Amino acid sequence: MFGLGCDQTLRSPAAIQLGLPLAGWGVVYYGTLAALLLLGRFVGQPFELAAAIAALALTAAAAILSIVLFGLMVSGQAAFCPLCAVVQGLNVALVPLLLKQTGRPFRELRSAIATGAAYLLGKEAANPREARWTLVAFLAVGLVAVALYQWVFLETMAHRGQATKPFQPEQVLADFQSGPAHEIPTSDGDPRLGPPAAPVRIVVFSDFQCPGCQRFAGEMRGLLERFPGKLQIAFKHFPLGPACNDAIKRNLHPQACEAAWAAEAARRQDKFWPYHDALFAANTASGPDTPQSLARQVDLDLDRFQSDLQQPATRAKIAADVALGVELGVDATPSIFVNGRRAHDHRPQSLEVIIEHELKGKID
Repeated sequence: MFGLGCDQTLRSPAAIQLGLPLAGWGVVYYGTLAALLLLGRFVGQPFELAAAIAALALTAAAAILSIVLFGLMVSGQAAFCPLCAVVQGLNVALVPLLLKQTGRPFRELRSAIATGAAYLLGKEAANPREARWTLVAFLAVGLVAVALYQWVFLETMAHRGQATKPFQPEQVLADFQSGPAHEIPTSDGDPRLGPPAAPVRIVVFSDFQCPGCQRFAGEMRGLLERFPGKLQIAFKHFPLGPACNDAIKRNLHPQACEAAWAAEAARRQDKFWPYHDALFAANTASGPDTPQSLARQVDLDLDRFQSDLQQPATRAKIAADVALGVELGVDATPSIFVNGRRAHDHRPQSLEVIIEHELKGKID
């Protein structure tokens, strides 16, 4: 169903906590848990029991958090992410699994926890040497957790740095000109905005579940207004889903193919652009949207829409766009070509520099 998926979750304000994305915290959590269990098995008693108890406490805390997050998704307070739901279910399932792995009754576990707490508070241990080695082992696990946090944090900062790299018009133009120029065919079957005789033609390969495509969809009309009569934008489909794109091995966007077929069915009623806007708007909505509900929203003939969805020609159009994209080396969305040459920097100011350069070339 449209409007559901993990892209909305990744873009939500709650996706970053204490400087790390939630997925990054997952790496830290599972890495620390693995370190506890592996070191416990390697060192043996008495640390094996202590490690099992610590792992059980860690998974219990994670399970509580997972239940809260799942409740937010089910109640509609957060977008429902299927992958997140699977991970949260795994977190909850780990609690009874680790409890069974300890092989000890709850009373014995509680006694071991009390003994460890007393030692940390200054009480002399029955076996000081074992207690010290247990403490050293826990410090080693703590160092693993800190190292994982630092690594994820640095990777996150590096990614943000790339996403917010300074605007350098000369570099933007140099990168653009360094790529090969292609002849990209378009036809009446391709949705287009702007005059056919425009001196600058943009072809965008897009996916309706792609956050970057959604951003460009909001920016492209601004470009058309910035260059009135001089720019045409043609839309090509490149859904990142294996149901219609053989180049995709993992199902990155589960509803992308269904969305593309529906958009093509809407185009057959000359309503592609309203349906295009409705699809991208649905990605940020809290409730589910089906192809039919969006078709109703943009006043399509529902019987014809349903019929066109089943037509082989509808799927053939998407397949043809995908095949062209693969031939051109499209490996991500959006992929934007300006007069046949790929633009890798999709920021509006960068595209303006490229368009102005192409216009100057046409005048010269």
